[in-house]
Amino acid sequence: MTKNEKKINIAAGVAVVISLAQLFIPRIFPICQNMIMTASGGMNPMRCHYTYQAEFLVALSSLFVAVALYFVHGAEGRRLIGGFLSLLGAITLLLPQSWFIGICANPNEPCQVTYWWTVAGGFLLVIAGGIIVWLASRPAPHQNEQ
Repeated sequence: MTKNEKKINIAAGVAVVISLAQLFIPRIFPICQNMIMTASGGMNPMRCHYTYQAEFLVALSSLFVAVALYFVHGAEGRRLIGGFLSLLGAITLLLPQSWFIGICANPNEPCQVTYWWTVAGGFLLVIAGGIIVWLASRPAPHQNEQ
């Protein structure tokens, strides 16, 4: 195993840990449980409920993608997986934005704490994916002929 492959495996391990953390963030820092009354008198969950349902699916996808890095050994495949991991991190960053799905506007709601942890995890996933793309794009060192 070359140094580059070891670095990619370390970055993949970091991505796995971040993805696992993203899965459990809403359990550690729960979102608000408030309901909104609709015009017809029914009760629906707030936007943050739907955001973190989507975040769960994105985090689960990023976990599978990060684990796939241990099974794909070609540079092109690793670049593709690293790029996809960065894309999933970007989606993680976009979901809680008010123009996407959004979260509660009230700064006193508990989902505001969850939001910052989610943004941090998404940012780290984007960076980890970028590092994997960069490492996979580096030329392999030539072996000395003997």
